[in-house]
Amino acid sequence: NHFGDSLLLAKTNLQASKYCECRYAFVNAADFLRKGLALLGDDDHKWTTDFDLAFRLTESLARMEFILGNMDACIHANHDILYRAKSEKSKINALSMEIDTRIACDIMGTIEAEKEIFRKLGIKVPFKLTAFHLLSKLKRVRNLIDSKTDNEILNMQHMDPEFSDTCKVM
Repeated sequence: NHFGDSLLLAKTNLQASKYCECRYAFVNAADFLRKGLALLGDDDHKWTTDFDLAFRLTESLARMEFILGNMDACIHANHDILYRAKSEKSKINALSMEIDTRIACDIMGTIEAEKEIFRKLGIKVPFKLTAFHLLSKLKRVRNLIDSKTDNEILNMQHMDPEFSDTCKVM
């Protein structure tokens, strides 16, 4: 049965993405989630095939896209979640993700616009991160991976040694 095989593979992709996420392999996790959604069919069909599985895949994908900084993809996935959410908790989580995404987009856009304005005016302004920025970002990451301990976060694979040392000092 082709349909049964696709459904089983989509569930397997969700499990594989969770494994990758636990290993901080966010790019791989997002790839598994996209493939899982593709196995459920086109946009309309995936929601009638297995609503709960499509919802979990989409919710996880929105989170991965946010972590990876793919804000447009995060917004797209999050709109699906918000539109189809059945529980208040799911709606609140989707609204919270939308707020975080908008803030991230606004901050990135604002910083780039300010840099360009200052450059045009010939004003040299240092654009460096402060301890406040790092603590704020760590708090956001902590919220996304709240089940991890400080040591697990600081010992993530591919962690920049300078960043890791800075976090340990804070």
